[in-house]
Amino acid sequence: MANATLTFGVTGPTMDFTTSVNVSEENGHRILAYLVNGTSYGKVTEADGTERDATTEEAAQAFALGILQGLLNQTVRHEQDLAAKAAAEAVAPIAPV
Repeated sequence: MANATLTFGVTGPTMDFTTSVNVSEENGHRILAYLVNGTSYGKVTEADGTERDATTEEAAQAFALGILQGLLNQTVRHEQDLAAKAAAEAVAPIAPV
């Protein structure tokens, strides 16, 4: 039986790396069935507001985009936390003389 590969990568002018996990093709189908049938990624809302079942590819792409958007949001929150901490630490205390 063939394998399926789940891959995440970052590619840019100064970086190019990926990490992958191989699973059996049977387990790959199980994962995709879960995305389509067991998560919100299994539904697509059309422009007119109607809802339909997602194709396997649409569900997998929506899941991947969801992970990436979450990563982007968490990165911004982390940077905001660091900036707030640095700003607070930069304020000189006021002491009585």
